[in-house]
Amino acid sequence: MVIGDYFDRSEIAFQNGWQQGRHEGERLGRRAGQEEGLQAGYQKGVADGLAEGERRGLTAGYERGWNEAIARAQQEVAQQLAFTREQVADKQVLQAQLEAQQQQISRLLERVRELEAAETEVHASQQWQAQQAAQAERMTELQQELQNAQDKLTQRNKEHAEHLWHQNRIMVVLNAARKTLESLTAQGQVSEQAISQMFVAHYSEQIRAALGNQSVRTPLEQDQVFADALPKTHAFLVRMLGGAAA
Repeated sequence: MVIGDYFDRSEIAFQNGWQQGRHEGERLGRRAGQEEGLQAGYQKGVADGLAEGERRGLTAGYERGWNEAIARAQQEVAQQLAFTREQVADKQVLQAQLEAQQQQISRLLERVRELEAAETEVHASQQWQAQQAAQAERMTELQQELQNAQDKLTQRNKEHAEHLWHQNRIMVVLNAARKTLESLTAQGQVSEQAISQMFVAHYSEQIRAALGNQSVRTPLEQDQVFADALPKTHAFLVRMLGGAAA
């Protein structure tokens, strides 16, 4: 009798099939688990990458916006400074012309006094009368020229003073923006509302100082002259003040 006669062949086949089925199931289960894990990891990686890309994109956008705002403000300040220098030069020229005309008038008045001293000698002569008439006419012309020069100088001084006020307004906003950027550099990335609140804090400090030393006459968000002269800068200021309160 052979060994196989002691066992049921169907039982042996069942055991062999069970062992093969278990090994195949383990192999297929490991493969399915690996593929499911890879898919889940891929999805999570995509989600994390999108979130990180969005955060970095927002940060880069904020920085670019700040840099463009500062560059524009610096350009406007440079233009105002150039105009101020031109106004100062014009004022100096007008002042020199005024002084020269005043000296000429002084010489003419001295000449009149000399003529009056010689009045007893040449009073009856037609030449003296002609000289008097010419002198009087010249004096009238010089007085008119002097008045015109004084009017022009007064207008120039008024324009110069207004541009100084205008420059002081810009410096308030620039100083607030500069201090905000310094704070951002020191603290790292913050939200847009936090940026607005930080700007408002620095702006409030700057405007109090400017109003205190009378370099500006009214808060810039209420200054219509400033809004008309620099509408974009005024709109930026109002937006930042509103963003802090949101």
